Order: sequence, then structure tokens, then C-alpha cells
Amino acid sequence: MDIRHTLIDIKHILKPHKTSASKYRLGTNGDGGYIISDLKNISYDALYSYGSDDNISFEKAFYSTFNVESFTYDHTINAITDKPDYVHFFKEGVGGRYAPTGPVNTIESHVINNNHTKCNNLFMQMDVEGHEWESLYVTPDHILDKFAQIVLEMHFFIDPRASLETLKKLDKNFVITHIHGNNYPVNPWVDINLPKVIEVTFVRKDLVEIYEVDTDPYPTPLDSPNMKGFPDLKLDWWLHTYELEFP
Repeated sequence: MDIRHTLIDIKHILKPHKTSASKYRLGTNGDGGYIISDLKNISYDALYSYGSDDNISFEKAFYSTFNVESFTYDHTINAITDKPDYVHFFKEGVGGRYAPTGPVNTIESHVINNNHTKCNNLFMQMDVEGHEWESLYVTPDHILDKFAQIVLEMHFFIDPRASLETLKKLDKNFVITHIHGNNYPVNPWVDINLPKVIEVTFVRKDLVEIYEVDTDPYPTPLDSPNMKGFPDLKLDWWLHTYELEFP
């Protein structure tokens, strides 16, 4: 399968859906804030935040809204400035199945080490510059299913085939409820309408009623450009038909 077929398959999976849950913005405008689904009937157990880069505005907003502690991982910094007690920081990154226990470890190991194996409503926010694909792909389904909602920044210029396989894995038990293109790169597009970097909100399927693929335009009024002063990216590939065969 060549890169063109892979990108078409990615687009077939990567599309927003209307569900029984409304949406709202949690966190600041620009980087640090995300559109999440309003799951009124659950109480979150903890927030797992990967790739904080000494910016915990989302963790603060999450605590203010849900009164839930955060477990924040980033091996690229030594500490978080003015860290509140409800944020537990680990100088450790996230990686694949054979990641060492030193600067990098797996999602599964983090859940086990934090004694969250009996939790069913964890929340994940991840922005790890391309390491999301292997990190999620090797995570067992019974661990991923402990997360009620995942907000993920996807980097599609790393390895499109790995991106597709990870999306297939997530698609089994999660539905995409929101997408937002990151306008930060100088050239933000992989092809004519798929951005290199996309923020995607996943909700576990058992928590919402899924209505249909969203036909409203993106970005929405809830969205905010990552790079101020530049227009947001228009996303609409799921409204088009693509041929699977090429000359």
C-alpha cells in the first residue's frame, strides 16, 4: 500500500461524529485548551497528561472543573514551575512496549504504578510530538478502555502507516467527537486537506449515543487557532469521496 492509499484510509476513519454529548472548550484559547465532550453521568478518576512542557493550564482547568488530580509526564523538563499539590509530576516520557523504566515508560505501566487498574473513567491528554502512535498502539485494549475520553494531538508527518494502524485500534472502542487542525507549521498540510498536526477528541463508545458523521463546518466557534494572528485551518475531507485506485 502506497502513501496515497494510506492517507485515504486515514481519512475514512478520522472524521467527527455528532453524539448525545454536547461539547465545550476546557482550558485556555490557543495551545493548552481543547474541545471535550460533556459526559454528565460520569466522575473522572484522574487526568493523565503526557507532554506538559511546563504548561499545566489544562491540568489547572481540569482540576477547577472536576476536582480531579493530574498525573503529568514529561522527560524533557526537570520540574513544573509553581506546581500545585494536585499535579503529580514525573520526569518520564511515554513510549512503546519495550520502553525502559528510566526516562520513558508505557501507559500500561503508568496506570499500574499509580494503582489505577480498577478505575474505569480516566481522562488522557497527550501531545508527545509523534510518539503517540507507538505509545497507544502497544497499550492493551483493557488499559485503553479505562479512559473515558482521550484528547490527542496527532502528528501525521511521522509515519502514516503507523498512524493508520493506531487509528484502527482506537476506532474499535472510541468515537471521534471533535477535530481541530493545528495551524502552527509553516506548511501545515500533509496533502491538500489533511493537516500535519490535528487535535482529536475520542470518547469511549459506551458512554455516548452516536448519531451520525458531523456535516457542520470545522473549525467551530469553540475552536481557537494554535498560532495567534494566523487563520484556523478549514477541515472537510470527510465530506468528499476519494477514489481508492490511481492510474
